[in-house]
Amino acid sequence: AISHANLAALSSHGDPAEAERRYHEALALQEKLVESHRRDLMYRSDLALTYNNLGAIQCRGGRFGEAKASYQRAIDLQQQLLREAPMRLPFRRDLAISYNNLGRVYSRSQEPAEALETFDRARSIREELITDFPNELSYRSSFGGVLNNQGMVLEQLGRPEEAVAAYREAIEHQRFAVEQAPDVSRFRDFLGKHYENLERVLRAVDRGEEAAEAALARHALGPGDLQRPTDDTTPSDREESIR
Repeated sequence: AISHANLAALSSHGDPAEAERRYHEALALQEKLVESHRRDLMYRSDLALTYNNLGAIQCRGGRFGEAKASYQRAIDLQQQLLREAPMRLPFRRDLAISYNNLGRVYSRSQEPAEALETFDRARSIREELITDFPNELSYRSSFGGVLNNQGMVLEQLGRPEEAVAAYREAIEHQRFAVEQAPDVSRFRDFLGKHYENLERVLRAVDRGEEAAEAALARHALGPGDLQRPTDDTTPSDREESIR
């Protein structure tokens, strides 16, 4: 199962059909493992991750209904894991990732109300994580990512002032990560994206001076910002191999 999932991850961008086939091969084996080893929590965790990764392939292909079903299956498994082992940190983290990914599908399929509700769930878990582990920079960055995603949905809903607040909060947390780890380019790249989104919505509501400040702050990040991501995905939310 791990081999199939790893091959799927390697094929995910170059050959998505092959990647999906491999994920289904992995799922068939993992479902059997879960059925025959009900007390082994890691088999269920791996199964949830494969559903999450399959959802990413389906989402990129525009098959939003299938992606929602895959992400929801991952969420159901992860919620069950947390009920059985509430102190297991990876289970909390993975559930937040699945909620965030499901929210992105709702956003892309033009269902902003559902997206906002789902992002709220991801935000709640990630807020707990940064409260418990305030110096874990990956959690800070991911929290900034979900706030950024909320801002984009608030724009879809025609609530620009709330979007501004979400982007500013995203910037606050992402900047913390950048200041603590200035050599980690992905933190800087995501911060640049947050500033870009803030600048856009400020210009849309005729707050040109504040928009100019956001633009200057983005440009001050330096050359690394030129490689910023083209969507709202946070680092931990991309599909990955099981182990």
